[in-house]
Amino acid sequence: GSQFNSRINGGQARATENFFDGGAFGYASGHQGSQESAPPVEAIQEVTVVTTTYSAQYGHTSGGFIEYTSKSGTNKVHASAYSYLAKDALNSQGFFKLPKTPVDNKNWGATVGGPIIKNKTFFFINADWTRFRSGTLEGFGNTTPIDAFKAGDFSALLTSNRIGTDALGRPIFGGQIFNLATTRLVNGVPVRDPYPGNVIPAGDPLRSVVASRYAALMVHPDRPGLSNNVAGNPAGDQTWVLDARNILLRLDHSFSPRFKGMFSGYYNNRPSVRNCGGAQGCTVPNPPLSDSAANTDYIGIINNNLMSHSVVAWDRWYMGGASLSAGANWPQRMWGSQQTSGLLIGDAGPPQINFAGNIPYNTLGLSWPSFGFEKNDRWQYSTDLAWVRGRSTIKVGFEYRHHKFPHKGWAAGSVAGNFDFNRLETGGYDANGNNLSQTGDPFASFLLGQVHASNQAIIAQPTWFESYLAPWVNAEFKVNSKLTLNAGLRLDYQTARTEQNDEYSTFDPTTPNPGAGGIPGAVVFAGSGPGRTGSRTFENPKWDAWGPRAGFAYRVNDKTMVRGGYGIYYAGVAFSQFTGDPNLGFASNPSAPNLTNGLFPAFLLDAGFPRQKIIFPPFIDPTIANGAGVPAVSPDGETLPRFQNWSLTF
Repeated sequence: GSQFNSRINGGQARATENFFDGGAFGYASGHQGSQESAPPVEAIQEVTVVTTTYSAQYGHTSGGFIEYTSKSGTNKVHASAYSYLAKDALNSQGFFKLPKTPVDNKNWGATVGGPIIKNKTFFFINADWTRFRSGTLEGFGNTTPIDAFKAGDFSALLTSNRIGTDALGRPIFGGQIFNLATTRLVNGVPVRDPYPGNVIPAGDPLRSVVASRYAALMVHPDRPGLSNNVAGNPAGDQTWVLDARNILLRLDHSFSPRFKGMFSGYYNNRPSVRNCGGAQGCTVPNPPLSDSAANTDYIGIINNNLMSHSVVAWDRWYMGGASLSAGANWPQRMWGSQQTSGLLIGDAGPPQINFAGNIPYNTLGLSWPSFGFEKNDRWQYSTDLAWVRGRSTIKVGFEYRHHKFPHKGWAAGSVAGNFDFNRLETGGYDANGNNLSQTGDPFASFLLGQVHASNQAIIAQPTWFESYLAPWVNAEFKVNSKLTLNAGLRLDYQTARTEQNDEYSTFDPTTPNPGAGGIPGAVVFAGSGPGRTGSRTFENPKWDAWGPRAGFAYRVNDKTMVRGGYGIYYAGVAFSQFTGDPNLGFASNPSAPNLTNGLFPAFLLDAGFPRQKIIFPPFIDPTIANGAGVPAVSPDGETLPRFQNWSLTF
């Protein structure tokens, strides 16, 4: 399946394991996949997929696992070069001769390996590059204001269709733009005067300086019409640019005839440009994506029947997320100073401008922070001791992993501010006090700086920790030349999660809620201090994930083998996979709603976001979620998924 639905041997989705030179690698906090997270293909010596009753040495997976082993150098120098090419010109159009999706994919690289010290130390290097260009076929789903609208001339909207009468008895026509500055009540009913000729004068005192600066940056239509007048498909990545660089190094060294070591490491950097289908061009939601890993493997022969094996590994999965135009100091450019803008983040992308009206103008801006990223750090240590005596082999071992998951605003919208503009502020009212839907225009309201509603995000920036450990034992006994038996036992344990600064909260159904008359059910907060629980976690994982294994192999004859077995396996619990972080109270979303349904604006764009609306977290308040939803952390949330597997193969 895909990275979000991968499974092995019918196991649980997003619960497989991938190993590179003995160390787990991939997206540790979510689906465990290795997509966009792998060493160069030409550096792989062997790939092993294990799906049936495997020994107690392996766990933390549901249906199986995949092992990748890198190539090593030898006593002779070997080198290679390669190149692969895919282009849409080489693809067929199919039976219906449909246009071909643009694609240009080039992959090339080189390998070299050999001795550093013959019979003792060896190296292997693989450098790999990918240049990928693709996209979707052109569409016409984008809309930008025509140049006349940007100048204040909305005469193209005005029709001769009379759609109502105002409280003064004047006719109202479809597409009319009304002057909000003339708003008054006549017999308790709102009345506005239309702009003559549907043109907002350049000298109108309501004309917004900020809006004029923003409008100057907007694209021009490239085809006639008031809507769907800009090429591009906003639903697709019309131009997707990927320039990946991947390098691997492996070193092998023999310290003595009884002790050998190996180091392997790779770095995979994948900067990309995506989401290029909209009227504003490429917005780049996640550049760059990179991953890296370092593994050391030691094998020691203690005596003729006792051998030790240890692996120390680290891997990192990193995904950045920022607007392509982040860091341009948009508050300074648009308002003259960040203080005037009322925005808290100055190095994010441009503030997001949203339009709601009869013409489907594209949203502009991408208010992601410039510093946004999601990162997985995983440290691992595993060791085992193998003892061979006669026809028996006994192995005992231990595995430990420590995870660190910083989330610093990846995909966090509204950080640069959202400003909503509606047709209501420039719409006309009929004699019954209805703001007629065929009047007004959101871009006209924008030119006049009439913000309908706005918000900006003060995001939480948590760093989560968790660990996993598993002691195990496995025994294999050759009964005779035809029959081999094996048995094992493994204990899997995943620790409770903690947050670096105790920015961690949950709903507790037993805590009295002071805002609801003491009824049980309130938000509680981890950590020490006033209003907190005194504990750093809300989970209480149990030491009960015992996984027995048993199996056999029987050679019927030289051509026939029968294998079978039974085992209980435990998968890990993904930290966060589109479920959100349990940190209510440690983020804020200051907002300025419209309390008059468009009769008046929430505030004027040139005045900036109202500072009095901004309140900074934390909010250590048990009533914070009253009347709303709240994340809840289950005390047994770290209970590991359990699988039973029977197998019989011939």
